Amino acid sequence: MGKKDNITVRFGGDEFVVMLPECDEDLDLEISDHVRKNFMDKTWLDFSFGVAKIEGDVKEALRIADEKMYRMKHPKRRSG
Repeated sequence: MGKKDNITVRFGGDEFVVMLPECDEDLDLEISDHVRKNFMDKTWLDFSFGVAKIEGDVKEALRIADEKMYRMKHPKRRSG
C-alpha cells in the first residue's frame, strides 16, 4: 500500500475521513493513535477518532466510525 492510495477528505465542519485501503482495523487504530499522540506532543490540542471497516456500505461504516468517535469524546456517556 503506497501513500498515493490513501485518501483524506473533509467530511463536515471539523470532521475528516481518512481511508486506508488494504489496512486492517488494528493497524488503522495504531496509525490513528500514533497521529493523535504526535499531534498532542506538538500542540495543546487533542482530537477524537473512530475506526470502522467498510464492508460494502460506506454510509454504515461512517455511522459506526462516528459512533466510536463520539464514545471516545464522551467516555462516560453510553449510547442508548
